[in-house]
Amino acid sequence: MTQQSPYIPLPPVAKRGVIAGASLLWFYNVFFTFAMPVALPALMQRYNTMAAYAMLGAVTALFSCLVTPIGGKLGDRFGRRRVCLIGSAVRLVFMLACAIPTNGTVFFLLFALGNLAGGLLNPYPTTILSDVTTAEERPRWFGVFGTINGVALVVGLLCGGLIVDYLGPFSIFTLTTVPGAASFVLLMKFYPNRPAKAAPAIDFPGIALLGGCLVCLLGWCSLGGIVFQRGSALGVALLAMGLLLGVLLFWREKQAPDPLIDLTLFRRRHYAVSFAVQMLIPPMVYLCSSVLVLFGQSVMGLSATASGTLAMPKNLLFCVLPSFLGGWISRDKYRFRAVFVLCGAAIAAGSLISAAWSSATPLPVIYLTMLIFGVGTSCQSVTIQPYMQLGVEQDRMGTATANLMFGSSIGGTVFSAVYNIFYNIKYVAAAAQGGCEHIAQAIAETFSAAAIFSAICGLLIMLAVLLLIPGKKKRADQQLPPNCAQRL
Repeated sequence: MTQQSPYIPLPPVAKRGVIAGASLLWFYNVFFTFAMPVALPALMQRYNTMAAYAMLGAVTALFSCLVTPIGGKLGDRFGRRRVCLIGSAVRLVFMLACAIPTNGTVFFLLFALGNLAGGLLNPYPTTILSDVTTAEERPRWFGVFGTINGVALVVGLLCGGLIVDYLGPFSIFTLTTVPGAASFVLLMKFYPNRPAKAAPAIDFPGIALLGGCLVCLLGWCSLGGIVFQRGSALGVALLAMGLLLGVLLFWREKQAPDPLIDLTLFRRRHYAVSFAVQMLIPPMVYLCSSVLVLFGQSVMGLSATASGTLAMPKNLLFCVLPSFLGGWISRDKYRFRAVFVLCGAAIAAGSLISAAWSSATPLPVIYLTMLIFGVGTSCQSVTIQPYMQLGVEQDRMGTATANLMFGSSIGGTVFSAVYNIFYNIKYVAAAAQGGCEHIAQAIAETFSAAAIFSAICGLLIMLAVLLLIPGKKKRADQQLPPNCAQRL
């Protein structure tokens, strides 16, 4: 797709201000996401709620999955500036409230609601960037976003550990809000509000069906084995209801004139590939963040600061490699295929190696394996969004990007469901045996299961790319028609 001018043309100063605001919002999202896994074990131990650790992850994944597509629709309908500023303000208030010591229940609710507001903002940094840049500029800027992502990963994990060890876990909420507040100011000053010409309706029946489906399925995964047995009448009914609502949701979205999840986008090869990869990435992300940090603290006996360094090689590579990859791809769009395949291969290889880790694994082995994950993370950061944007019109970009981020939320929700099943089974059995070393062993076994799940997703990425993106002999098929609507 060739675009002569941005969707929202701006003077140079305003354009730089908007890009800086979107960059800071992106940095804040990643910084917070990767600082919290270091702080959460300490916070939940402080509140004596460690048994609900996996459940909190499931609830936040549920909220993110539910509101991410809604955020894109609201942005297209009312203008991205308006929705972004309101969502940012609400999230900042809830996150600052988490910094005040209360009790486990209040913290659980405040944290979950803050993440609910944050879920609305998932598609906004990249969509705002695409609003003010041309198609030719975006691969380079997405390379820069990849570098920002890598820096935020390093800062989040390392500084998160230092904050927990030296300032206390509650301080994490105060310090992580600084880039979020700076982003709010820049976007409020420079970013104009521009609703879509044909404002989309809000699919409330679709929202209700999606919410009901996710609540039932995650409830079965998270509470099964603790509150009720999964094979009991209640467990079977909950699972059946979740599946039924999922089928009804799919039927509803095919029939709805303006659906919550636009299934027609999947007719475009570019979107289908990006969605598939986006949905299969989250297991690796969780494995190298919250699951890895818990492994370091509980199995290897590391401090919060030391556990935050385990993914450091991956994140340092992520600070450098995306800019080079973005520039390499920008010179030839046919290189997307090779970088996508490399992404899946690196994730599969790193995950299979890490599945064999135990308390006796040397730290150098972990650090070297993280370099492999760094290659996979760098590849996905410069491929998913730019490749999708090659085949989607700009006035549908908000909905398309939100639906793409919804794919990430689905992947995170599926991983949380699987992780909850393993974590709850292992944790309950270990606690019944007396805890301590039994809990450490249970967490190690859960880590290995999560790594195997991530490896399977890496292999599926390779398969999807090889099947959906034509090779050299079919390059002519990749040429887009003038209306940018190439279809499968």
